[in-house]
Amino acid sequence: MSKLIITLIFAVICLQPLHASAARTESDSKNSIVSFMNLSKFTKVTPKSQKFEVSGRIILLPTCPLIYSNTGPEQCAPKGLHTQLVVKDQKNRAVQKFNSDRIGYFITKLPVGKYTITTTDLHKYPFAKPISFEVKADQKNYLTVRVYSVIQ
Repeated sequence: MSKLIITLIFAVICLQPLHASAARTESDSKNSIVSFMNLSKFTKVTPKSQKFEVSGRIILLPTCPLIYSNTGPEQCAPKGLHTQLVVKDQKNRAVQKFNSDRIGYFITKLPVGKYTITTTDLHKYPFAKPISFEVKADQKNYLTVRVYSVIQ
């Protein structure tokens, strides 16, 4: 009898912080005995302040004239663009500005949420449009941002 009381006291003390993770069945409720749930069934809660990696590349298209070109396809391949990028939230507020490297790659960290990204050099690239994306927890977040130029 004393072992049962000590066990119940120990269970109540240990379960106190996990009160949301304990379940009662109908028969358990009558006897006030707490049963444990399988901990693998719990969903992971991600704090809004936690940031996740977002990486990608910004490329300039097209790189050859559209009408006439005596260059091969290797010379007309998309080229990485070194530029400043801006990330905006759903309320169109700038949340981050950063530069891509000399061949267009970038990496940053953002909290889970929906965003848009574009270049800040809109005077150079007037056809650049914002790209919508979503940062998800524990997933690879890779973007390819295409900027279209005018070839003269």
